[in-house]
Amino acid sequence: MEILLAVLLSFSGAILSPLVHWLTRKRGGALLSVIPFLLFAWASVKMWHVVDGATFQETIPWIQCLGLDLVFRIDGLSIFFLMLITGFGVLIHIYANAYLSHDTNKPRFFVFLSLFMGSMVGLVLSGSLLLLFVFWELTSLSSYMLIGYYHEREKSRDSALQAMLVTVLGGLFML
Repeated sequence: MEILLAVLLSFSGAILSPLVHWLTRKRGGALLSVIPFLLFAWASVKMWHVVDGATFQETIPWIQCLGLDLVFRIDGLSIFFLMLITGFGVLIHIYANAYLSHDTNKPRFFVFLSLFMGSMVGLVLSGSLLLLFVFWELTSLSSYMLIGYYHEREKSRDSALQAMLVTVLGGLFML
C-alpha cells in the first residue's frame, strides 16, 4: 500500500490547492511544494534499496471476475523518473507561486499542476498496461488544462488542443 499511498499523495495537492490558497493567499504554491518534496524524499530512500538490486511491487485486487488488478512497481527506471518528476515538481511549485503572484486564478493553476504531477507519478509507477493507459490519459487531460490555463487567449487554446490531439493519438496507438 506504500506505493499506492505515494500516488494518492501526489494527487492531494489538487484537492488541497483551493483551501491552502484561501488560507495563505500568497504562499499557497510554496506550501504545496511540500508534497513533491515529501515524495522526493521517499523516493530517495527507496532509491538506495533499488541500487542494491531490490524492486518493489504492489498488487491490489480490483475487478476480480475479470482478473484486473492495480499493479504498482518501483525499479531502477521508475525511481529515476519519480525523482525527476518530484524534484522538478518542487522547483516548479516554488517558481510558479512567485510567477503567478498577482494571478487571481492561481489556485486553479495549482490544481492543474498537481493533477499533472500526480498523473506523471502514477504513469511511472504503473506496473500494468491498464494503469499505464489510465495514467497516460490523465496526463493528456491535465496537460491540456495546464497548457490552456490562459483559456481566454486563442494561442493558448490552440496549443492546448494540439497537445491534447497528440497525446490522445499516442494513447490510441498504445491501446
